[in-house]
Amino acid sequence: MLVDVVYPGWMPYKNLRIAEDGLGYIQAHHDALSYDFHAFIGGHVDRLGTRQDVETSLEFVSELKDTIADQMTQLTFPFYLRQTPSTKHCWDRHNDYEQAIVESCYARLYPKWNERLSGSETYLKDNCWVMLESLAVQFSGEVPSR
Repeated sequence: MLVDVVYPGWMPYKNLRIAEDGLGYIQAHHDALSYDFHAFIGGHVDRLGTRQDVETSLEFVSELKDTIADQMTQLTFPFYLRQTPSTKHCWDRHNDYEQAIVESCYARLYPKWNERLSGSETYLKDNCWVMLESLAVQFSGEVPSR
């Protein structure tokens, strides 16, 4: 039984099921796949899960992490500030920056994952946001300053 991590056939609930640790959420998939199983109870949705559901969910969250990390590298906050002039204070503009990253993440992932996971339109932006927040705190790679 694995509840609140994999939602068979569905996009994860908003904010990766309200995860405080996006990278730990990904690890939970690896941990689950280390067990020999054919079916599991994922909770909340309308069917039992399979090993393939866990693999698909892992594929999604891994692609989500890679997409956000790439976008954080391509569009750093200082670069965003220089490229999008505004009269708002820079601290207030950080929310605008995050929303730009989330919108870009959604645009990139939605076409593929809407075909594979129900609820993508409802939950994908929230999942992009929480991964952005998680990587902003836990990011281990070098983010170039542009």
